[in-house]
Amino acid sequence: MSVFKRLNHILTPHAFSLLLTAGAVNVGMFALIVRYARLDVFASRPLLSLKTILNGNRTDAWAMMAYFIILVVCYGIGWWAVRKLHGPAVWAAVVIVALFSGFVLLFVYPYAAADIYDYIGHARISGVYGANPFVQVINNYPNDPFYAYAYWKTDPSTYGPAWELVAAPVARLAGDGVIATTIAFKLLAGSFLLLTLAALGGFLSHVARERALTAVLLLAWNPIVLFESFGMGHNDFAMVLWLILAAWAIAKRHYTLSILALAAGVLFKFIPLL
Repeated sequence: MSVFKRLNHILTPHAFSLLLTAGAVNVGMFALIVRYARLDVFASRPLLSLKTILNGNRTDAWAMMAYFIILVVCYGIGWWAVRKLHGPAVWAAVVIVALFSGFVLLFVYPYAAADIYDYIGHARISGVYGANPFVQVINNYPNDPFYAYAYWKTDPSTYGPAWELVAAPVARLAGDGVIATTIAFKLLAGSFLLLTLAALGGFLSHVARERALTAVLLLAWNPIVLFESFGMGHNDFAMVLWLILAAWAIAKRHYTLSILALAAGVLFKFIPLL
């Protein structure tokens, strides 16, 4: 018996414990990452990058790299563990870890992209000022509290009308506070990720039940997916959700519904046209 087979044989009875341990470490690593760039500390300073936040501190830079490497290791352990497991408790563990990881990432400054403040700026054009974000640009509102945070001030919205319709009331309800509005838009992005996870689980439970749990974990625990959605607030899953629903409809031979789902995805982000 090879070393790997022997190790697999020894660890398999402890797969659920390893899953829980990996999940706990996963949440802890995200908490450590947030510690270097807390939203409440840096919210008053627009358009910061990680380089600016770390201010040349190589020790912190190496530490953050180590945390991401550990996240990848936990991701791999989680993937290995769920292949040995089944049942509601395992599903609950996978989802709860994703939820806690997402919650922690709500409080990191979005230093890896300025997109979230582009979303906010255009959403405020429609939700706060009652104008058209496909015609008006952020540059037309220099007194807006988010003006300094926007990077693409002279461009109209490049997203679909459905996204703007969803984003506008979020901007209106969140008010003028930078922290509150940033978290609100992260929650919006994260909510679409959670809906995508639900759609993926439902889809694969229909066409490949034995792979559904593994596939959900591969998306739900993916460090980049969590970091970019709950952490940086990217809105990609507002579009991916509809691609999964279209695939589900095709699998069930509901071809008209699949076309409608793709059309809905285009109304959020134009990539499904491809």
